Amino acid sequence: MLHYSMGNRSKIVGKHLDALPAPRYTNYDLRTKLPSSVSAGSSIESLEQSTLAAAKKQFISASVGMGWRLAIAVLLPIIAGVKLDQHFHTSSAYTIVAFMVATVACVVIVKDAMRTISRQQTPPVRSKSRVKRHVK
Repeated sequence: MLHYSMGNRSKIVGKHLDALPAPRYTNYDLRTKLPSSVSAGSSIESLEQSTLAAAKKQFISASVGMGWRLAIAVLLPIIAGVKLDQHFHTSSAYTIVAFMVATVACVVIVKDAMRTISRQQTPPVRSKSRVKRHVK
């Protein structure tokens, strides 16, 4: 037999643990796992708000930085292509090549920005130190 305590009441339960009633936690907040005497609700809400504010700030700075890089990566090659077409009196060969270069540059910039944001949002993983084993 198992003696199971629930607050003020006690029960004796047979072999099956399925028969146990769900315990009631009156002293702890299940969401925070902190004692209910601690007013954790306000501190958790302020922590969530500060985390949300930091994430918004990070997103805006990453977007602005990526926006400038994309603008430069598109405008410079295309302007150079138009100028080269005017200088060499070609129809639009250099502009088309410049557009292809700008497209590749944009793909590289977006991938780099996504990699950077992903790296900033995920916590670092500790790697286990590897011990070199010498075989004799």
